[in-house]
Amino acid sequence: MEMAEDEAEVETLLKQIALAKHKELRLRAEKKRIRDEMGQLQAGALWSREEQTQKQLVEVRRAKEQLEAQKRAEEEKLAKLSDNLREQELKFRRGFQSTPSSFQQAAASLVSTTSTPLQSASKHAVAATAAITTGSVS
Repeated sequence: MEMAEDEAEVETLLKQIALAKHKELRLRAEKKRIRDEMGQLQAGALWSREEQTQKQLVEVRRAKEQLEAQKRAEEEKLAKLSDNLREQELKFRRGFQSTPSSFQQAAASLVSTTSTPLQSASKHAVAATAAITTGSVS
């Protein structure tokens, strides 16, 4: 009987070993599946981060393009203002040179009504000569 008991014990132990191996294989397979899923999740997270980074880059590029367009528009406005200012300055200078100022007009009228010193001296000499010849010296 001892032999039968030993064989039964060996058989029981072999069954336990087989069950343990089967359980270990299931656990290894489950562990591998979990690792694979974790890798996929990490890859997905990396992909998601990469995708988010790409979206941010696109937004930054758009913002940069908008700023550059705005800068060009402001530079064009500035150039137009500068041109207008130059044009107004030229018009002012042309107008200033072509039309005499009120001071220039007053000076011109004063010069035309008064005589030069030589003219007034000769007028006085003529008057003195006439007075001497007529005998009326004043």
